[in-house]
Amino acid sequence: MADSSLEITCRGCALLCDDLLIDDDQTGRLNCPNAVAWLKAAKSRLATPPALPADHSERMQQAAELLKQAKRPLFAGWQGLSLAAETAAIQLAEAFHGYVSLGNNRAQILASQRYGGAACTWGEVRHRADLILCGQCDPFSSLSRFDERIVQPEGRFRAKGESARVVYLGEAADKLPAEQYDDIIALPENQLESALLELRRLLADVPSRTNKPVSELPAEVLAQLKTLAESLDDAAYPVLLTAGGDGCSLQWTKMVRETNDRSRLHRVSVPAGPATGNPSESLLAWTGFPDAVRFSDTGIEHDLDRFQPETLIQNEAVDLLVFTAGVLTPRWSSFLKTLPANLPIIALVEQDLKLPELASPVITLEAGVLGQQTGGDMLRSDGIPLPLRPFAPDESTSLEQLLRELLPN
Repeated sequence: MADSSLEITCRGCALLCDDLLIDDDQTGRLNCPNAVAWLKAAKSRLATPPALPADHSERMQQAAELLKQAKRPLFAGWQGLSLAAETAAIQLAEAFHGYVSLGNNRAQILASQRYGGAACTWGEVRHRADLILCGQCDPFSSLSRFDERIVQPEGRFRAKGESARVVYLGEAADKLPAEQYDDIIALPENQLESALLELRRLLADVPSRTNKPVSELPAEVLAQLKTLAESLDDAAYPVLLTAGGDGCSLQWTKMVRETNDRSRLHRVSVPAGPATGNPSESLLAWTGFPDAVRFSDTGIEHDLDRFQPETLIQNEAVDLLVFTAGVLTPRWSSFLKTLPANLPIIALVEQDLKLPELASPVITLEAGVLGQQTGGDMLRSDGIPLPLRPFAPDESTSLEQLLRELLPN
């Protein structure tokens, strides 16, 4: 039975709210659809005590044998892992001289490597931000408590009674909760990059005669971009929120870099869906690279082109996939469906995760759900580690334990 007085951390979205109180029926005492959805699966599972499959030991032995035989294993996924599990996954890849490909956006990685960044935490957004620019993302929809936890609270370092001004810049603005935004700059389809080029021009200290406005943008949008540029210049603590995947990673990153050359602009990632941790940070700390590496006897090789998961599969460069995840994102679900039938797979997944139907032979090793049955720390999207205490602990094995059991003695 769950402890009804326990305050837990919810993995329902990227905010990782740590003030969720659990009721006796595991529905939670917060009016948050993300939290309710995350707890719904727990309610049915907790009614029946979990048990290891009868052939669990046999599966572990088969997985260990496959790893020993593999010459070019690929380690991928790593979404929804604890920090300890991310570390164990890296150690396993290193021990078996494998590829690690986290499937991150290549353009975004290159932009970050070349231009750097200026990150901040959700706490800083809450207490300091006076202007929040939502770049092609809607945090009010993806983060159910964004308004309650970030926008509405009185910031400790803002003037009394003042809240952050929230502006949306992007396409598909007709789907937004318009009442939540102070201003919406709705762009025509396929005009995001043009708008960002114009915004960068407006923010740059260059004569307009040498950098003409983008003519294809409507006059109303050009006027709104001019006002936004002035607001960004005047703001004491402006913050840019982006979700990635919009094809403009380079433009967003350049804008942050150029703005910080003259004033200030911070940036926070707002991934959609459940909290996934931040395996790129762990891999970066371990290897010096955030993605796409190969371990070997001679060191670590990094190649964002050759070591993309799809490229490795297409080139028949791997002979085993070790897929580890607590959350199955659309990106990885699509990847798994394309695998050839002759590629063996070791899948280390939480009990709630349902793999798509696969043509490849799969050895599935199940673990308890982090934050429900097992505990550990997870990195929030802003890089802050938060503890996930299990509110219904049992004898389930954690993903970290499974990974460490596969390490060679």
